[in-house]
Amino acid sequence: IQNTDNIVMPVVGKTMESLQRKINHFKAADYEVNLEYVDLPVEKAVARLNDPANYVGERLFVIFKNTDNLRRAIDAGAPITKVTIGNISNKVGSQLLFKSVSVSKQDKENILYIASKGVEVTGQQVPADPKEDVVKLLEKINF
Repeated sequence: IQNTDNIVMPVVGKTMESLQRKINHFKAADYEVNLEYVDLPVEKAVARLNDPANYVGERLFVIFKNTDNLRRAIDAGAPITKVTIGNISNKVGSQLLFKSVSVSKQDKENILYIASKGVEVTGQQVPADPKEDVVKLLEKINF
């Protein structure tokens, strides 16, 4: 903020109240804030993704709150061919897969299921990081 650099801040799983606090913080530093807040049920998001009138010729960056929702979206027919896992926070019963990705038994099952559907699953926290083969890493984890 001190450098007045442009900032892009994707935020997932937060409330509008917590976003408003961030907006106020940036506005106080004299930033122009542009926000698009979308919170859709998985089924409605899949319907939008599959609507031929939407996103013609566009590449989309879709963020899921968890692997359960990603699995539901794929089962509902979302046209997803590649998934990059960049962050799954550590929780009780999870194991570190790489960097900032810790998986639970359910996450492991979901990711392997998604991969079995022909979806390419890689891990990468930021674009400068090398891509990890998530399926190979999951094969090393036992629950």
